[in-house]
Amino acid sequence: MLFIGPGLIRCFANSRYEAYDAGFDDAFIYDEILVEPQHRKIPMIHAPDEKALAVFTDWKSNPDKVVY
Repeated sequence: MLFIGPGLIRCFANSRYEAYDAGFDDAFIYDEILVEPQHRKIPMIHAPDEKALAVFTDWKSNPDKVVY
């Protein structure tokens, strides 16, 4: 769970392991991300896009960014 309040403070109440214990197992997704895309059980396609890349370019040059 993510809480965003004044000053953009981000925190979470439960770990991925506590979520697993409650029946919300995201471990599979975490594990899939480490696998090469062509070998994943969940089909994922990398679709590069110049507009999407521009967002990161803008972010890198933003002097007001909050690094996290």
